[in-house]
Amino acid sequence: MLNDWTSWGPLALSMVGAVAGVGWAVGRVWSMQRRIAPPHPNARAARFLAQGFALAAVLWLAYGLYTGYARFLPAADRAWQLAVHASALWSVPLFISAIVWAASIAMGWVMRLLQREGEDGARSR
Repeated sequence: MLNDWTSWGPLALSMVGAVAGVGWAVGRVWSMQRRIAPPHPNARAARFLAQGFALAAVLWLAYGLYTGYARFLPAADRAWQLAVHASALWSVPLFISAIVWAASIAMGWVMRLLQREGEDGARSR
C-alpha cells in the first residue's frame, strides 16, 4: 500500500470522524438519561428511549458509512475515486454526525420533559 494520499489513511480518518460524532451524540443522550434517578416514575421510559436512540444511531452510522464510502472500496481505481470524490472525506462524516446530533437534541428535549413530568406529578399528589 502506498504511503501517500491514495492510501487508506484519509478514508480511515474520515470514518473515525463519523464514528466519533455518532459516539459523542449517543453519549450525550445517555448522560441525559442518567440524570433521571432510578426511582423516578419515568426512568424506565427514559432508559428505553436512550437504548432505542443508540440502536437507531448505530444503524444510521452503518448505513451512512456503507453508502458514503462504498465507492472507495475497489482498490484498482482508489486514487481516481479519491481525486474525484475528495470532498466526500469531509461531507460524509459531517452529514452522518449532523443527523445524529439533531436527533440527540430532540431526545434531550424529550428527556427533560420526562424528568419534569415526574417531578410535577409528585408535587401535585
